[in-house]
Amino acid sequence: MFDDALVGGAWRRLEEAGYRVSRMPLSEYLLFAWRDAAQEDSRERTSTPFFMDNVSEAAVLAMPNAECCSHDQGRQGARAHGDGEACGGCGVEGRAAGCGACGDVSATLAAAQAAAADGIDAASDATALPPLAAAADEPTFEEKAAVLDDFAGLMARVSAALGDATSFSDPRALGAAADSDLLGSYIGANGRYRAAKSQATSRSANGVIVAASMYENTDIVLKLGQKAGDFDAPVLRLNFDGTLDASVDEKLRSFLYYLQ
Repeated sequence: MFDDALVGGAWRRLEEAGYRVSRMPLSEYLLFAWRDAAQEDSRERTSTPFFMDNVSEAAVLAMPNAECCSHDQGRQGARAHGDGEACGGCGVEGRAAGCGACGDVSATLAAAQAAAADGIDAASDATALPPLAAAADEPTFEEKAAVLDDFAGLMARVSAALGDATSFSDPRALGAAADSDLLGSYIGANGRYRAAKSQATSRSANGVIVAASMYENTDIVLKLGQKAGDFDAPVLRLNFDGTLDASVDEKLRSFLYYLQ
């Protein structure tokens, strides 16, 4: 929990009571997530385009209203009506071949596409927007890794300047813990980092507090996967749902008393 307001000021109260609270660095959290995402992209990237990417804006605007032109609603009326009679589904003048509105869809789309080719939006008569620029080529994994390595170097300098007060962990230790059999390639909500960080932090802290939203899926996975033997210090798991009840402070007091 990066924002103290989300936990009702619990961390601030601990610091006011004289405890040193070493918070998980957001930069370290993001760096780990970015590295996992880059590695995932290098292993597998879908080649199937999203079908709507190939549908023009004019064609989307010209699509018929599904509610007023429903074959389910109009099938009965379409059987009964002939030329000049209203369709039971959409209420327009019918034709011998069936619903006139449904039969006109292809013609409407063709007109919309022709108008779009002339630079005119068929639905509003407004000038069509210019085509979007082609997307830039996806950087290679090596290019992404170089940028992330530079970012990691800046973090290392900050950590060195903080000395014993640093809250950054050794990247090698984090990677080793994350690559263990605990979660494998699971990266939902940066779960690999959260598991590794709590275990690495237990090597130097007197106690570890793991905070998460109530009923969060990744937190449930970590609770089931992590065991007491994975930590070198006692661990307290807290869940917050916005009610900020007094039980959180009671759990914290009991945990701190146990640490003493």
